[in-house]
Amino acid sequence: MSRWSACRGAVTALVALVVACGGGAVDGLGDGAGDGDASASDSVASPEASVGQVTFTLSWAFGPDVTQAGDALVFQTALGFEVTLTRAVQLVRSVQLVACPTEARAPSVWRRLAELVVPRAHASHPANGERSLVEAFHAERVGGDPVVLGPAHGWGRYCRVHYLVGKRRAADDTDPADPLHARSLVLEGTWARPGEAPTPFTLATDQSFGVFVDLAAPTSLATGDLEVHLVRPLSGALDAVDFATQSSPWLELAALEGLVGRTRLGP
Repeated sequence: MSRWSACRGAVTALVALVVACGGGAVDGLGDGAGDGDASASDSVASPEASVGQVTFTLSWAFGPDVTQAGDALVFQTALGFEVTLTRAVQLVRSVQLVACPTEARAPSVWRRLAELVVPRAHASHPANGERSLVEAFHAERVGGDPVVLGPAHGWGRYCRVHYLVGKRRAADDTDPADPLHARSLVLEGTWARPGEAPTPFTLATDQSFGVFVDLAAPTSLATGDLEVHLVRPLSGALDAVDFATQSSPWLELAALEGLVGRTRLGP
């Protein structure tokens, strides 16, 4: 065992001992599936408080650069491409409320020690275990009708929503004929520059992409139910996708980020 491993083990044991003896929970620690930023300061109120209900409505917003041609979507992008999507499907993996931070304060010595020995969690996921989590694994057509997910339940004060597009768990992804089998996003169609013949393409990725959206104001489910409307703008969604020069996986990641990353709170 190296000297660093021995020291790390000793510090881990010390932090655990302090917490067990009444030193309090260490800020910033999650279960390995939480968000590094959110779980560092998010609070979850006592389950003894009144429990409220939340539903999430997800819709798409069109713009002047996006039109419908039958079942297809036609984009005029900032890079000068005309992109026609004849198939555009994605998998909404989850949506949930995120608790407000507790209070602004300098990190405690125990948090600093913990950050030396406990790895930070992946930034795409907020702290799990919150009852407001809706694990939807909902396949939807990009640009399609609004989707209502939930209800879910929670308590305490919430300041943000986390929206995540990602593939199914392996145990639930059993149909190889499903267009979203082992995929989070599939786009098929053609792209063309003015005066050029259309070029067919298929983009498919298994990557996940999540975004935090601020609520209009801190909200408590302990005082009543909540309806959250998230809007995904289509205008500009493919502006960063360079069909002529980019290659996989950058094409897929640019499209995924464009469709998810500008999600905003709706009316």
